[in-house]
Amino acid sequence: MKFDFPLDFLWGSACSSGQLEGSSYADGKGPNVWDHYSKTRPDLFKDASPDNCADFYTHYKDDIKLMKEMGMKIFRFSIAWARIFPEGPDKLNQKGIDYYNDLINTFTENGIKLMLDLFHCDLPMWVIDKGGIKSREFIGWFTKYAKVCFDNFGDRVYMWSTVNEPSLNVFAAYSIAFTGPYEKDFKAAVQASHNMLIAHFRTVKMYHSMNFGGKIGAVNYIGPYYTNSLDPADEAAAMRGMDDHSGWWVEPMMTGKYPESLVHYPKYAENMPENYAAELEYEFEKMDYIGINYYNPFFAVNDDKADLGFAGYADSTLPVDEYGFVQFAPGLYDTVMFLKEKYGNPEMYITENGVSMKREKFEEPTSTKDPYRIKHMREHMRACARCIQSGANLKGYMNWTIMDTYEGAAGYTCDFGLIQVDFVTKKRTPRDSYYFYSEVIKRNKIY
Repeated sequence: MKFDFPLDFLWGSACSSGQLEGSSYADGKGPNVWDHYSKTRPDLFKDASPDNCADFYTHYKDDIKLMKEMGMKIFRFSIAWARIFPEGPDKLNQKGIDYYNDLINTFTENGIKLMLDLFHCDLPMWVIDKGGIKSREFIGWFTKYAKVCFDNFGDRVYMWSTVNEPSLNVFAAYSIAFTGPYEKDFKAAVQASHNMLIAHFRTVKMYHSMNFGGKIGAVNYIGPYYTNSLDPADEAAAMRGMDDHSGWWVEPMMTGKYPESLVHYPKYAENMPENYAAELEYEFEKMDYIGINYYNPFFAVNDDKADLGFAGYADSTLPVDEYGFVQFAPGLYDTVMFLKEKYGNPEMYITENGVSMKREKFEEPTSTKDPYRIKHMREHMRACARCIQSGANLKGYMNWTIMDTYEGAAGYTCDFGLIQVDFVTKKRTPRDSYYFYSEVIKRNKIY
């Protein structure tokens, strides 16, 4: 059996500035949360900082040639906010603007479309120092930054994303200390989430008003929640789990409302901002697409003693990669089809999907022979084809990631790249998966 794709299907890859660029303080860039905390809290970062990554900042012209040779149609990347505004919301760094202009022009010259995230993990430290995302001032800081990006780059960028995985980089940063500012304050997490959503709406509305003709949306970490019984209580619990994980973001971004399954539970109800529903309704601007980062499914059952009435559990029958992601390709199909039915078949993109191999030593990258990654890609690409055959408006697939990266708290222990990187010499060597993907793109089908 073989699976064909539409002629305009966008095959690509994804990465972020904080994980690929390096040159952490070059040309006036300010520190972000990873730059700062990897040095002040090495216990959280496996003694690794983003300084030692692939240094795309200085190698991007050669790297883009490799992307072109692979046949890539689109690259999802991010702008480093701290390169544009290094010290605060008022002083613009022209060298940062110049760098991204040259980067964007190089992609354009090589026939590769760009999807750019405005905020992907690497929050500037000055935002934390001035009160963080939980401060209402964040909305103004973010929209000002977004306008500068649109003014300078909007004429050449095909797609924009306001934020990547806010469930982790916003909510979990304040609720479970997942990343900077490493707080455990549920009320602050809810307020930060609300501020990010208002900033998202205002940014989408602003972009629409500027009439560039491109698209703008957001990228969420979305996976299906399954349960192990046919009990309606367990089924409802799994749905609450999905709402808590991703619906908290996707639902307001698509409808202007928080999930009803959550807002009446005391854990949320007691911590919601004043007049939150009216403010969401007033600020709402529907985005143009849903970006789906799919890595793994989740599992939940009813638990009346839990804050939200559900408890997670692990399915030990499924394999797990080195990063801890449960491998289950049918979950991609179920995720896309769920979004299709719930939101009237919006435009959707798989904005991240990948598998890691364990790097034992920093100076020793994993092999260029990666049949496990090829198997993973084939299974998930087949799931994409099935989504399209089932009527889903799925328009593209972006593998995570083009080359080995800095993975935040995991440091340099997990290689996700289609291209092997020697972090000592910065030498790039395409893996077998790179050539496999190139053949898929050329034929526009998967076997």
